[in-house]
This record gives sequence, C-alpha cells and structure tokens, in this order.
Amino acid sequence: MLTNKDLIVLFRTHQENSDTAHMARALHSAAAGCRFVVRADETDGLLDTYSLEKLSHKSGFLASGLPQYLASQVQWYIADDPAYRLRRAFSNTAAYAMVAFDVAIKIDLN
Repeated sequence: MLTNKDLIVLFRTHQENSDTAHMARALHSAAAGCRFVVRADETDGLLDTYSLEKLSHKSGFLASGLPQYLASQVQWYIADDPAYRLRRAFSNTAAYAMVAFDVAIKIDLN
C-alpha cells in the first residue's frame, strides 16, 4: 500500500502570477506528507516557485530523447515530458501525480 511519502505531486507551469502562486500553495497544502515539486519551464526566464522545490528546464526535449519542437510549442506538443524528467530525477519514488497550472479544478482550494 502506498503512503504519502511514496508519492511526488508535480505542479507543472511555465507562468508566474498570483493565480499560479495560489494554486501551487493550495496544492502543496493539500498534498501534506507528499513530496511537492514545481516543474518549471524556464525557457522564457526564471520562475519564482514560492520557496517550493523546483525541477526546471530551459530547453526542448533532447534530454529525454523525444522530438525537438520550437520552445514556444514545448508545453503543447509533448505534455508528458515533465513526467519523463520527473521519473529520471526521482527514480526511487513509487508514484507520481502531475497537475498542470491551467487545469480546471472544480473545488474550492481554500
């Protein structure tokens, strides 16, 4: 049986604004006991991850062996690349959950 310490919750974003910050902090709180990592696409500049752990990238997908696309199309064409990179960075973790910053959440995060 999995426990919270066996799970990494990954929050994927390439934007930095008050909505993204609120969502990251709320998800971090909801994932109590889990390792929480912000997957930051910093192709267009550094992102403040609000003192949360960050897994960053500034390029396309050469590192994961996937096809290369324009930097502006990275998030759209290969949406699962963050999962590949997360698995490589934290290979001893039993399970991963990935949430994108632009996902529709139908509950109150407060």
